[in-house]
Amino acid sequence: MKSRIYKVCFLVLIWLNGNSIQAQDFSKLQKDFLHKNAKEVFIDSTFENGNWESVLHEVVDKRIVLLGELNHGSKENFLLRNDLIKYLHEKAGFNVLLFEAGLGEAYVVNRDKDKYSGQIMTYNFMGQWQNKEFEGLMNYIKSENISFGGFDVQRGFGGFFNKLLEEECLGFQIDSIEYKNLESEFLRQKKILANRKTKIKDIDSACKILIQNYQNLKETAIVKYLNQESNLNHKAFIKTLENRIDFLGYMLEFVRDKNWSKRWEARDRFMADNVIWFLENVYPNQKVIIVGHNYHLSLFNEKEEVMGEFLKKNYSNQMYSIGFFIGSGVYAQNGERKIENPNTENLDIKHIIQNLKSNVNFLPIPENCSNGGEWLQNNIIVNDSFIDLSGSNSLVLEKSYDGLILIKESSLPSFNH
Repeated sequence: MKSRIYKVCFLVLIWLNGNSIQAQDFSKLQKDFLHKNAKEVFIDSTFENGNWESVLHEVVDKRIVLLGELNHGSKENFLLRNDLIKYLHEKAGFNVLLFEAGLGEAYVVNRDKDKYSGQIMTYNFMGQWQNKEFEGLMNYIKSENISFGGFDVQRGFGGFFNKLLEEECLGFQIDSIEYKNLESEFLRQKKILANRKTKIKDIDSACKILIQNYQNLKETAIVKYLNQESNLNHKAFIKTLENRIDFLGYMLEFVRDKNWSKRWEARDRFMADNVIWFLENVYPNQKVIIVGHNYHLSLFNEKEEVMGEFLKKNYSNQMYSIGFFIGSGVYAQNGERKIENPNTENLDIKHIIQNLKSNVNFLPIPENCSNGGEWLQNNIIVNDSFIDLSGSNSLVLEKSYDGLILIKESSLPSFNH
């Protein structure tokens, strides 16, 4: 009797083990496809001096390259992206960087970057980007005098826009006393708007007054500019005021209807508008690299329309989007987080990374994914990242990106604070 029980248990264990690795087992055809199309980057031990010729081949004739990140806190993602940006700048003439950062704040830091250290420059960005690795990119921007900007409709960090606000008000004899508390009131109401317990009656009147105050300042500034030579300070000032109005508007609407999808789609739509503003009005003849989360830079999202989709409508043939994905390790997000183990029931992006020999690979997604590449056309598990508001953890890579950077392992950045 015992031997029969042991035999049954043994067979069950074999069955469970076989099913647990089934998703990881690539067929020979799939492995051949992967090894034929994935290009080793041959990065060194410091994640620099990579051989990025395979990426250059794909983007050399593009005007816009989008470089993503699985999350905002992976050291290797920062270092590899820094190295790729340097390569594209030096080999293909990409001279402008646009970051997921506040437009007005980034404008001032870019304008005055010769006055700031690389570390201070990082304080314009979100907390997870305020690290030594990102500081390295800021130092490169300074040394090469590369122009950069922020495309986020949300207010940036560090309060740098206050400097431009004061300059413009003083320069055109706009009553600075009337507007000196505008940004502090914005921060106060932003906090109230973000509180899930806030009711529309608690914020509606005050928020509408603030919107009107920003609108009044914008209209006053436009009148003052009529007889003046237009310059980039004026343009960035007006555009930032418009961003404040847009942000308050969609957040007030969110308090009213609690529609998360509409709120996120509004943010991405306004971010796309900001990118278009840069491309058409500020850097009309420049090649541009856009840096942000994979979610925003995706060319397709099943649940919410995202920035990459909006941009694709205008620049489809001029842009190339690269998603960054990681196989194992840890990353920073409200402390240290461990990257999840690969899914055992369905094909996981980590299974793809495990089947690659090199620490870093670039996979351009071919037009024809047959003969072993069909997995690119089907849903694949992608954890450790925000995908949509429904909490999904799978996407179709062929629809979402033009190419993929696949990284074996991630570690924590070295923070500046």
